[in-house]
Amino acid sequence: GFRLPGTGLNATFLQAPTASPTATITYVVTVTNAEGCVRIDSVTVQVDVPLVVLALNGTDPICSGSSTQLTAVVSGGQDGYSYTWTPPTDLNDPTAQAPVASPDITTAYTVTVTDTLCATSESASVTVNVIPGVTVDLGPDQVLCPGASSVLSAAPTGPNHAWSPGATTSS
Repeated sequence: GFRLPGTGLNATFLQAPTASPTATITYVVTVTNAEGCVRIDSVTVQVDVPLVVLALNGTDPICSGSSTQLTAVVSGGQDGYSYTWTPPTDLNDPTAQAPVASPDITTAYTVTVTDTLCATSESASVTVNVIPGVTVDLGPDQVLCPGASSVLSAAPTGPNHAWSPGATTSS
């Protein structure tokens, strides 16, 4: 319907006008009765700022078997947000603002944030890149006679190896 410019009101002469402001505004009404008595009252109509969501990853990439904290950063809307992370697998709490993710493979997570006052939702995504785990197999323990030697092989081989002596035992 018709709106008065800048006010968000469809009329100023009605007892119950419709308010549809585009920004927060305070309306003041002045009521005068037939005897000339005047009363003034006001009401503030707060307009919700659009919801904006950003999803962040604490560490990227992570090694297989590690974890990272995801975080939903929210602005706008009204406090009282609800969070839903998908997929929920490998998350310690898929309804938390900042869950811990422990995926075995690279996974894209999407968080949907809902402003519980106005029931508006926005989503954002973040990818947790997982570096495949390193495997090593030195084979079975060996028994050597005094003065003998054995070639130790870390298989499969990789670009970096660091050998160190372990505890010496008599058995």
